[in-house]
Amino acid sequence: MKTFKLVRYVTIGSIAFFIFAIAVLAFFLRQNGEANLLDMAEQNNTRLSRLFAKTSETELEWMFANPTITYDQNTDFDRFYQQVQGHMDGLQVLKVKIFTPIGLTVFSTQVDQIGDDKSNNGGFVSAMLGVPKSELTHRDTFSAFEQEIEDRDVISSYIPIYVEGSSSPAGVFEIYSDVTPLLLKIEQEQMIVLALAAGLFILLWGGLFIVIQRADKKLQAQVEENQKSRLQLANSEKLASLGEMVAGISHELNTPIAFVQSNLSLMVDTITEFAESAKLGSKLTNLCHDSQKDIIRLKMNANSVRNKTQSNDMDIEPEELKQLVEQSLSGITLMSELVKNLKEFTRIDRTKTDSFDLNHGLDNVHYIVKSVIPENVVINKEFGDIPGIECMASQINQVFLNLIQNAAHAGATEVTIKSEEVDGQVCVSIIDNGSGIPNDVLPNIFDSFYTTKDREKGTGLGLYISKDIIESHGGDIEVETEMGKGTTFRVWLPTETPNVISTAA
Repeated sequence: MKTFKLVRYVTIGSIAFFIFAIAVLAFFLRQNGEANLLDMAEQNNTRLSRLFAKTSETELEWMFANPTITYDQNTDFDRFYQQVQGHMDGLQVLKVKIFTPIGLTVFSTQVDQIGDDKSNNGGFVSAMLGVPKSELTHRDTFSAFEQEIEDRDVISSYIPIYVEGSSSPAGVFEIYSDVTPLLLKIEQEQMIVLALAAGLFILLWGGLFIVIQRADKKLQAQVEENQKSRLQLANSEKLASLGEMVAGISHELNTPIAFVQSNLSLMVDTITEFAESAKLGSKLTNLCHDSQKDIIRLKMNANSVRNKTQSNDMDIEPEELKQLVEQSLSGITLMSELVKNLKEFTRIDRTKTDSFDLNHGLDNVHYIVKSVIPENVVINKEFGDIPGIECMASQINQVFLNLIQNAAHAGATEVTIKSEEVDGQVCVSIIDNGSGIPNDVLPNIFDSFYTTKDREKGTGLGLYISKDIIESHGGDIEVETEMGKGTTFRVWLPTETPNVISTAA
């Protein structure tokens, strides 16, 4: 049975959650920082565009009055260009563009872009509707006032231009601002926040780890206590089964013990009765062997012999005495066979897994179970050619004893024990013609302490422990039943069991 590693799973889960949480926090910090930066840059660019519009009213009037002509055709272009560049000096503005209502780029500090059509640009369309729009992008290279700069974070803002007395935009400003230093500062602040969050998490996790470690120790103690409880339950069931078997075997032993005892008692009386005669005969035999003569004449005190011995009218003949001895030896053999099978069944000398001949074990179960089930129950054996399995024999024997006993208790008069190999597994079927299992009972038969028997006859642990034993050996137990026709339990066992086998039974 595998032990649940609470500390391990909590640690792995916490680290995974920490990585996920930090990633989510970093994402939202980045999104929030960029949103705030965009909002701030858009407000600054809006104020800047308003100021620029006031200082360039003459030029803007010309541009909007000639919406199809670019301003580079105006003789005042160079002066205006220098004026714009002077206004932007010292600011983080990289480029300025002016668009007429039809989307024509009438002015740009990057001269080669004058004349571009921006009528389909989303930022331009939004600004012409009176809604400023800004976008943050990273530029590997960027032209700023005819100079190339590299590796910059740039915010471009489309700002509507209003002329005096007009409620709708007369044109659009596009202002590009360099926010690289601001974005870097935001990223540094985000790193500080993430570092603080990580430190706080580690601090909290450290305290949590101590709590979890203590909880894990208590959990392991509870698991061990649960294992002990299961062991006690299994031992209780095994003792109950052994008690029933001992009672049955005691009954089986009574008959041979009785007639062996009777025979031995008769033999003792007979030997005692003819002890003096045997001594006299032994002396005569020794005398004959010690003498070289063919004929020996003896003088005997007949009265003394008569007083010490019985007449030769024996109540039991030597042949009958021989039969008594043979009967007694047969009784002892029967008792020896009972003890041998009981020992094979319990396997009390085996406390670890070993290669086990399951057919031989089923033979032992059959021999033993006859003493604990009614005499009218016929047991048929259909053993196939199966390989040996690695198991704890006494546990496996207990499973099949429980299943056969349950069949007998269900009113079966015939039980078939069938073994076979199926797809590399050993399958043992216990088939009976008993009353079957009701549908409302079937889902609960493997639950602990569930029984339909009288409390004096059942503990409700037999099938629960049987299933636990089989599963701990890496196998499975199935049941098929039909009311009035009988029940079949199939026990599946691998030829090689897992490295760790539960000792609950």
